[in-house]
Amino acid sequence: GKPRPYEYKRDARAPREGFLTNAESDRSWEVKDEASEYTMQVTLGGNWFRDDLGGGGRLRPMQDLHRYVREGRVRQRLRWDPEGCQYEFEDLDDRVIYMGMEDPAANPAPYCNDAAFGLADGESDAYDEIDARNNAMVMVPALTPAPP
Repeated sequence: GKPRPYEYKRDARAPREGFLTNAESDRSWEVKDEASEYTMQVTLGGNWFRDDLGGGGRLRPMQDLHRYVREGRVRQRLRWDPEGCQYEFEDLDDRVIYMGMEDPAANPAPYCNDAAFGLADGESDAYDEIDARNNAMVMVPALTPAPP
């Protein structure tokens, strides 16, 4: 059957419940601090999304998200980028960047593809080779019901 999906969970104990501004995230990446290894920026790109809103958890093509956006069923303000074939958030500070929990038992998603973690610089060819050979999980955005 299908593999069980893992959610990349936010560290709600961190300052501001784990959410970062775009500027804070950029600064973290520029200085390569430890936090940059655990930062998640939510994106709506790629070819697929997991539909927990009306699709029973099925993988659906990203184009199917258009209907939900037109119907106003998503909370964030989104804009379609036809060149990038992805949705962009109209407001980057709209709680779309956050710190992930660093506990593998409570938050296994960031560790699913960690065969290359710590073995090579994440932006190197060596990392890409290890990653392609040993990391099989693919991250896809999930459309889930938000609390009112």
